[in-house]
Amino acid sequence: MTSDISIFEHLRTHIRPDGAGLTEAGETLPDEDEMTGVPWAPGAQDGVLTHHWAGKGEDDEVRRL
Repeated sequence: MTSDISIFEHLRTHIRPDGAGLTEAGETLPDEDEMTGVPWAPGAQDGVLTHHWAGKGEDDEVRRL
């Protein structure tokens, strides 16, 4: 994901002023339009990269695979 913003922050910044839902810009998640060849569910790429992978590459394992 190339977005520098988490889904939480994206949603938080797009809450309508009256507190009822999201603004139109908030309806599209930051990673939704990025096509990487893998069909991600909305928000899934963010979870994988920030929670499971945590941005840590294992160079030896990558080369092995």
